[in-house]
Amino acid sequence: MPIERYSSIGTIGNFYWLFPPGTRAGTILANRGCRAHCRFCSVDKFNISGLVLKRDIDIILDELERLRDRYEIGHVMMLDDDLFNGEKRTVDLFNGWAKRKLNITWDASNGVIASALTEEIADAAEKSGCIALALGIESGNPEVLKNIPKPSGVKHYLRAGEIMKKHPKIFTKGYLIVGFPPEPERNFSGESVKMIWDTINLAKQMDLDWYTIQPLNLIPGVDITNHALVQGILTEQELIDGSERPLLGATGRQIKRAKEEKTEARPFVNYLDGDPGRIPLREEMIDIWFVMDYMVNYEKLWQLKDPIKINMLHKLFTNMCDIAYKDNALGNLFFALLEHGLGNIEQANFRLELARQFSQNNDYWRKRFSILGLSTLIKDLEQKILAT
Repeated sequence: MPIERYSSIGTIGNFYWLFPPGTRAGTILANRGCRAHCRFCSVDKFNISGLVLKRDIDIILDELERLRDRYEIGHVMMLDDDLFNGEKRTVDLFNGWAKRKLNITWDASNGVIASALTEEIADAAEKSGCIALALGIESGNPEVLKNIPKPSGVKHYLRAGEIMKKHPKIFTKGYLIVGFPPEPERNFSGESVKMIWDTINLAKQMDLDWYTIQPLNLIPGVDITNHALVQGILTEQELIDGSERPLLGATGRQIKRAKEEKTEARPFVNYLDGDPGRIPLREEMIDIWFVMDYMVNYEKLWQLKDPIKINMLHKLFTNMCDIAYKDNALGNLFFALLEHGLGNIEQANFRLELARQFSQNNDYWRKRFSILGLSTLIKDLEQKILAT
């Protein structure tokens, strides 16, 4: 197949829904390696630990020109694990990008180091054509961050959130992980309910556009997995057969469960209610994920007024509800809210009716709407639309 046709099959990166249909997307790498030593990550294992190899800026920009001129690429995903390594170099790269008028937008799907983000980098990034970036946050609890360990702390995350509020045209996502296991040999008792609440509260304070939450994925060869093996949290066989590394992420597993449990769903429990010192079990993480996802991504949409952000999220929800997961009761409920915010009353009623149908006719959704009080939101939104 000619390489020019690759972009028409599948998607590249996590923000493909943001650029116009028909946009040819590619990838490029500015730096190889990462300065961080996160114990759940394998980047350290296939690069020299802590070493970041930096490509010449002019060579990077020349490559972008070739991608544009030869293959008509209009967007690139930066593949870097540590894109903002070196403030001056990063600003010089983005300024050169803008100066050459490449007319290529870009995103950083892999996640950037929050402590490396500065006002100067954010300004230069937007001018160069950045439409989206992700911040690797993982947790809002200092003890968890120290144990992982992350190269950023709570103060860096809060600062990054404030910086990105000044750049509303850049869709900013945060990556969160839940379910860090006990490691007594490291004096870490495991991620408690209180620690999970710290993450939820930090996410709310940062107020990014969206968060991807993932139960900790124990991958082979990394330090945190080796400790989990010692503790008996998983077995060598589970690593070999892949049962501890599901092909589906948390959202994919939700879609699968909703289909399997349409008639009779397994019990749904809000494990975040109760003893804050309790260490949740690994099998409870998928329900905890659901509650976190609702609290950090959906609840805030009731107060959303910024038309730039509403339009961005409208694109996200179009992809979510019309392509990725058509029977999504929660997604359609809040899609109705976004349509109302844009003045699309007919579409708001259409989405609201879908949310009502899916939540009533699927036991998976019926249980969740009942426990979290979401059925009341349907009535509230119905009244909001009628009052328009």
